[in-house]
Amino acid sequence: MTIMPKTDNTYFVGKLALREYFLQKYHFEKCFAAARRPLVLDAYHGQGLLWQELCKKYPCKVIGLDVKPIKGTLKISNLVYMRHFDLPYEIIDLDAYGEPWQAWDCVLQKSPQSAITVFLTQCWVGIGGGAVSHLWKSWCGLPLATPNWLAWRARDYMRQVALSRCLSKWKVIEAKQVMEKNVLGSPSRHWYIGLRLVRGPNNATDLSA
Repeated sequence: MTIMPKTDNTYFVGKLALREYFLQKYHFEKCFAAARRPLVLDAYHGQGLLWQELCKKYPCKVIGLDVKPIKGTLKISNLVYMRHFDLPYEIIDLDAYGEPWQAWDCVLQKSPQSAITVFLTQCWVGIGGGAVSHLWKSWCGLPLATPNWLAWRARDYMRQVALSRCLSKWKVIEAKQVMEKNVLGSPSRHWYIGLRLVRGPNNATDLSA
């Protein structure tokens, strides 16, 4: 299997623009407030290039997580952290290598905020799509033994189901999606999604970002 390299700057410009849009619209005043700047959890921090660049224009307090020992980053699995610690963050960034849905579920279940901005990255990281978690399969009603390559053929439907998990507890104020542009019209391997959520059930039954 050919695996795409894990990099912190895949489609950097598109990811940066998506985050700048939500920071400008929903967090701009607090970025420059004297009392406390927006608290960000960057759950797939790596070298932190994305938020280093964003903080030049929109000052935030960023807590970065990574399993590698990187200076200025908490060395811990993001799922371990999110399952066992409080999540008092106004912005949560799930810029995943692969699928972000297990971390997304933690956000939906544990965030104490009345309003939150969430960024999600879903990547097709290898031939056949790469790993598909049991959690994601179960949400979509697929047998857990479903081969990953077969599950990935329904990835657009499965992504909509995963995003729609928020609707029982949250209202979607705004959702935006940016897809990496591939040559020759081939299907996108990366989806970058931004969501503004407020506490309360939504009237919608599904969500297509």
